[in-house]
Amino acid sequence: MIEKNPEDYKEKIISKIDELYNEYLKKKLDMIFHGSTGKIVNNPSIKKSNRLFNKKFLNETSKYKIVKKGGKTHIVDEQGTIICTTRHKVDTLFNEGYATVTNGKNEYNFLDSSGDLLCEKWHYSYFSPGFHNGCAQLSRYATQIDGFHKDYDVMVSVYNHNFIDLDGRITNEKWHSYELEFKYGRAIIYKDGKYNYIDEYGNLISDMWFDHVEEFEIDYAIVKNDNKYNVIDRNGNLLCKKWIEYEIARYYDGYPIVTTKYNDYRHIDYALFDINGERITTDEYHDIGKFKNGYAKVTKNNKYNFIDESGKLVSDTWYDYVFSFEDGKALVNTDNKYNYIDTKGKIINKNWFDLDSNGSILIEEVHSSYLLLTNNGKKSFLNSKGEAINEVWYDAAWSFIDGYARVKLNNKYNFINIEGKYVKDTWYDEAWNFCEGYARVKQDNKYNFIDKSGKLISETWYDHAYDFNDGYAKIITKEGYNFINSKGELINNLYHNSLFYFNSNLEDYNITSKLTGYICENKTTSFKLKYKPYYVLNSFYVLCYKNNECYLYNRLDNSYTSLGKCINICAINNILFDYKEQKVYLINDSKIIDITDYYNNNLLEKDNINIRDVKVDILTRDEFSILNMDKIDQIMSELKEETRKDEIKQSKEEEQKKLKEIKDENERKRKEQEQQKSEKLDLILSKFKELQKNIEELESVTEEKVKIPKINVNNLLIEVNDHLEINPILVDWLKYINLGYMSFDNVKLSGINFEDCNINFNPQKVYNKDLSNSNFNKVFISPFMDFTGVDIRGCTFSKDEDATTLDMFNMHFKDAIYDETTTYNGIPFTEILSKEQKNSNLKM
Repeated sequence: MIEKNPEDYKEKIISKIDELYNEYLKKKLDMIFHGSTGKIVNNPSIKKSNRLFNKKFLNETSKYKIVKKGGKTHIVDEQGTIICTTRHKVDTLFNEGYATVTNGKNEYNFLDSSGDLLCEKWHYSYFSPGFHNGCAQLSRYATQIDGFHKDYDVMVSVYNHNFIDLDGRITNEKWHSYELEFKYGRAIIYKDGKYNYIDEYGNLISDMWFDHVEEFEIDYAIVKNDNKYNVIDRNGNLLCKKWIEYEIARYYDGYPIVTTKYNDYRHIDYALFDINGERITTDEYHDIGKFKNGYAKVTKNNKYNFIDESGKLVSDTWYDYVFSFEDGKALVNTDNKYNYIDTKGKIINKNWFDLDSNGSILIEEVHSSYLLLTNNGKKSFLNSKGEAINEVWYDAAWSFIDGYARVKLNNKYNFINIEGKYVKDTWYDEAWNFCEGYARVKQDNKYNFIDKSGKLISETWYDHAYDFNDGYAKIITKEGYNFINSKGELINNLYHNSLFYFNSNLEDYNITSKLTGYICENKTTSFKLKYKPYYVLNSFYVLCYKNNECYLYNRLDNSYTSLGKCINICAINNILFDYKEQKVYLINDSKIIDITDYYNNNLLEKDNINIRDVKVDILTRDEFSILNMDKIDQIMSELKEETRKDEIKQSKEEEQKKLKEIKDENERKRKEQEQQKSEKLDLILSKFKELQKNIEELESVTEEKVKIPKINVNNLLIEVNDHLEINPILVDWLKYINLGYMSFDNVKLSGINFEDCNINFNPQKVYNKDLSNSNFNKVFISPFMDFTGVDIRGCTFSKDEDATTLDMFNMHFKDAIYDETTTYNGIPFTEILSKEQKNSNLKM
């Protein structure tokens, strides 16, 4: 059926099949990763700058070193394992996955952990220490100019500068003509007397340019414009809503600290402002520290105190020195005596404690619960009451971590709690701080771990050990490297001659070494390998290695596929990560499925993966295509139908475009007419104002009321949705307008002042039969007007002096909608109609 397809549709068919397969694959993978069949527990990878790489492994640069042998340069790890080999000179070790190398021609490139170069083209030089946040700076030769270099008149070479990303691509079209010094990922640039910042891709972080700027301090920098100051964040946003007239010295936790003036001794005075640019502190201090736990130290006249975030002093007492608040307490010092205060400035202890009158005892570390003291090289602790937690002065002591402090006495180590009690009476040759609840100890050149009760986690001692990390600790024995859990149990019985990144899952197998290879056995299966096994992916595939080279063993055909160096491969259950090729694979029974796109688009970095026991049959792309050949005719028909629909759609779009042009032209004409109407209305209004002014002047001269002339006006009514309204521009001038000849059918008349108007209308035909809150004083009400069901609440009526108004309340208004707010000559309708009713009853 494929040969019947026109060549024009070939790419579309392939694309359609790919789309169908991706939909199928996503549904299958959703069952694994997000359905009840799979539980997420561990994700080993990190994505950065659209590049998948093992950042944790590659960024531990301290364990690498350079070895030259046989005319080549090797990068080896701390165990001496060769990471990669190159014939080029290594300039800097791995940083974000790449080492910097030079070819001896003052040109540079980048080397990955497999020894491959990142860029085909060598660049002249770089100015940052390799990659930082996914970018590295580089330069190229531009030209030479006559100029001065130091004290000599020489030709000076000029270079342009740019950036390169982790994929070896130039990040910006613009090359800079000067070297850029980055600090915290931002560099200052200068143009036409103004300053700005760029990121490591060469992009401006702000559209605003400044008279003066300072270097970034982590996440902010101080800027200046028109002799006023502000603070800018890493994204170019101004952090202070109002520019500050004083110089900003520092910016802490959302609070600008400014220098308000210099005194006679050129000493700077400081004040605290908020982000609105309003001053918080009333006094000026010689210094204001960083806020910690809600309080900042302030200095004045060589004395110390605290302010809270509102700028208020915690107390009126000033001290010789103060230490930061911890757990609601802060240590203070006056006359070489110490005490603690609470957050309200109240002294906690009744008695002040004096460390030593001769000053030989010094405070080495301060905490809300203890002081670490030193006296002639000896260490001890005081609690917050000023009492020694025990009577012992140690050869060495360290900070409390997780409630325990490491101490050394007579070249032996132990741990004490905050009460000064030992976790156990056993002393060790060496000890390290608690980590994840366990402390590493050394005795007779062997290593073990103790818990917080001082109990050893196992009876086994190791040649070397490392601290616990994520529940496991690395250990070394004569057999090699392995891991133990918190019970001191080996996670598997396989030792390694070097440490790989990924964990093993061979705890269920018994590994026997033979001259011809390795035998792997458990209760249900047995298989033979020629390379050392490391990870059993499933019943069909095993990950193994030799000389730091990884292989994928297929038990179906006894084949081995090389996967490159072990540091580029990571296996977690049925998931295989290839960091060099930036691929992620699912080992699904006897198939290897590429799930890179799904992994990047549907799994977050925080997601953890565990699908070892999941059995979901997934077809490969080729299998899916073969099984769906019958759909190609259908796809072909759909493509033809889509083409036909596209043509129809295009025709409709052209027709709609023409209709839109006609509509736009009509709208233009309408707006032009509206403009003309508006101009006419403006002219009418000016005449009304002139008329009113003339009437007022005439009445002022004659002292007699002038009868208001009536004028015919066009455009009195305007269309609003489904009804008409009186033009609001003319509402105040209705008394001048002749309304008697107009029809007010479907016109909104509620809430309008008709006093002195000669209006004629049918109450039954006005909009919604609503006349509420209108003023009909001095308006003739015809006896033929029918107010049945008409809302006249809030209306005012009065007798027309120029015409005879009949007594028609009982006749016309009794069936209207009215209340006490409806009045006639100031009398409520309810009162008038009530009298009419009574009189009617009397007549009867």
